[in-house]
Amino acid sequence: MEKKFKESIKRAGLCSFEKIVVAVSGGVDSVALLDLLAKNHPHENLLIAHVHHGIRKESASDAQFVEALAKKYGIDFISKELNLRKKASEEEARNKRYAFLKKVSKDFGATYLALGHHADDQVETVLLKIFRGSGPASIWGMKEHNGILWRPLLEISKDEIVKYAKANRLKFVIDSSNQDVRYSRNRIRMNIIPEAKKINPKIRETFIREISLGHELADYLDQETKKWRKKIIKNNIVSVTSLDTAPSYMKKNVLRSWLSENMERQNIYSKNIAEVLNLAKTSGSKKTEIGQFTIEKIYDKIKFGHTVAESPKLVVLTGARRKFGQFIFKQKVSVGGVPKKENIYLPLAYRGKLIIRNWKQGDKIKTVSGTKKLQDIFTNAKVPKSKRAYWPVVVLKNEIVWVPLLSASKRAISIENIKSLKIEVEIEKKRR
Repeated sequence: MEKKFKESIKRAGLCSFEKIVVAVSGGVDSVALLDLLAKNHPHENLLIAHVHHGIRKESASDAQFVEALAKKYGIDFISKELNLRKKASEEEARNKRYAFLKKVSKDFGATYLALGHHADDQVETVLLKIFRGSGPASIWGMKEHNGILWRPLLEISKDEIVKYAKANRLKFVIDSSNQDVRYSRNRIRMNIIPEAKKINPKIRETFIREISLGHELADYLDQETKKWRKKIIKNNIVSVTSLDTAPSYMKKNVLRSWLSENMERQNIYSKNIAEVLNLAKTSGSKKTEIGQFTIEKIYDKIKFGHTVAESPKLVVLTGARRKFGQFIFKQKVSVGGVPKKENIYLPLAYRGKLIIRNWKQGDKIKTVSGTKKLQDIFTNAKVPKSKRAYWPVVVLKNEIVWVPLLSASKRAISIENIKSLKIEVEIEKKRR
C-alpha cells in the first residue's frame, strides 16, 4: 500500500516545499491518508481540515478526535461546523463541505487538497452516477487528480487501508451514518455490490481497469468539447444553428458543459440535456425550467436565466421598507455616516427618486476610484452567475448609485453630521 501511495506522489509531481490540505473526517480512510502524508511530507507544509456536519450526535466528538490527532502529529488544524438541517440532502452536505475545504486550501496556498477516496468508493461512485442518469461520463468515475483535488488512495482497496491501519495501530472513529440505508451510497455498498460480486468476484478490479480507459477517452472528449463550444456558444448564448452542425453526442457534451457552468454545483442529469435539445427543436420562442433556472429559446438563440419568481420587477424605493426578491431595503433620514457594505448615505434630495432594478449586462458604476463594470465587481466578489441576473442595483434616473453589499458610487456621502438619506439592506433568511 505504501508503494502505491508513493507512486501517486510521483504522478502528482509533489515537491517537499508544496503545501497540502488533508481532509480528515476521523474515519479509517482519512486517518490512514494522514499517516501516510505525515511520513512522506514536511509537517509544516500540511494542514488538517475537518468538517463538523452537526447532524450526528458523534459529530462533536469526531471533531475533538481529529483535533487531538493533529496535536499528536504536530500539524496545524482547522475545522468548521456546518449546522446542516436534519433533512439535508447528500448533495447539499457535499457542496458545503467542498466549499469550505476549497476555501481553506486557497487561504493556505495549497497545491493540493488531499482526499481519502479509495478504490471501493470509486465503484460506488460509478454505480451511483449511472443510477442517477448522469450521462456517459458516469463510467469515468473520480480522477486521481482533478484541479486542486488529489486522491492518492484511489487505486487502493478498503481492505488494504484497514490492514494498514491495524498494522500501524492507528486509531479512528466509526461513522454510524455509513450504515444508514436512507443514503443512496450506503444502499449501493451494502446491498447492490455484494450481489454484483456473486456475478464477478473481481468487480472492483474490473471497474478500475475500465475507468482508467474511460479517463483517456474523457481527456480527448474534453478537448473536442472545448473546440465545439467555441463555435456554438458566444457570450453565454447558445446558437441553435451552430448546435445543429455538431454530432449528436457532442451536442449533449456542449450543453452539459454549459448547464454545469451556469448551475454551479447542481447535478446535471441526462433528462436535463434532453429538455434543452427538445427546446432547440421547437419553432419560435419558448422556455423551460430546470429546477430554479429558466432556459429560454428566442428564435435562433437559447439563453440561460433564473426563474421569473426570483427575478423581481422594477421597484420604486419609497416608504420605510421595500422588498426586492430576497433583499429587504430600509430607508430613513439620518445624520450622515461612513458607508458600509450593508448601508449607504445619499443626499436627502434623492428621497422618492430612487429606483431598484435588477442588474443588466453592460451596467457600470462610477466610484471614487473610477468607473467599474458590474460584471467585474461580481467576478471579484465571486457572485455566482445564476445570482447576478436578479441582484438589485439602486438607480437615480439612469445612473447606478449603489450595488448593495458590493459597491457604492461617488455620490455616496461619507461626511458625518450631515442630514442625509440612509438606506440599509439585508437578505431575507429562508424559512426552513
